[in-house]
Amino acid sequence: MKKLVSRFMAVLMAMTMILSMSMTAFAADAADAPKGTLTVNNTVEGKTLDLYQIFTATKSGENVAYTLNSAYEGFFKNNTRIPGSESLTGEALSEAAYNYVKEQVGANGEAATAKTFAKDVLGWILDSKNHITATKTVNTTATSTVVSDLAYGYYLVYPKGATDTSTAPGNQTYTSAASLVSITADTATINMKSNYPTVDKKIIPAQSGSGITVGAIVDAS
Repeated sequence: MKKLVSRFMAVLMAMTMILSMSMTAFAADAADAPKGTLTVNNTVEGKTLDLYQIFTATKSGENVAYTLNSAYEGFFKNNTRIPGSESLTGEALSEAAYNYVKEQVGANGEAATAKTFAKDVLGWILDSKNHITATKTVNTTATSTVVSDLAYGYYLVYPKGATDTSTAPGNQTYTSAASLVSITADTATINMKSNYPTVDKKIIPAQSGSGITVGAIVDAS
């Protein structure tokens, strides 16, 4: 009986050591995974950038493989966007989602539907019922903001509180409040394509029955 117990304990200890080594190796692999740095131009000091990693990415030479982040499956499992997607799971869903994004955004992010896609996915992200949290949040600095230590992947970058504008910073063409960027190298750069709303305060004369006194400052927007 003692021999049986000893053998059992020996096997248990061996399994514990193997599991411990596997978890250590996994943690080391995660820590050693390549990271990138993103520079966002045209930022305003004191604001917030929220980054949402829609796809993770692994790179081998010049080849990049994208895998859908499970938190965003609800957006892509929609037959209106991708016919038949509501029955897809795993790699099949991931591939369908990637192909959909590639079609919407275009090879260089300049497709006519890129703006619509960015707005669509941002709206879904900001809908509280979808319970999406930012992968990374940083405070902005004047002129440009550097976001470091970003795991490879495909991100939506949202300047919190910013809105669409036809006169974006730097005289850019109108696009959307959010930007899309793929981080698969040491550095990447995007230009912020939106502005923050401003409140126009005006002094107006009193109006009968309005409850506004002479010289009151009101929001004229």
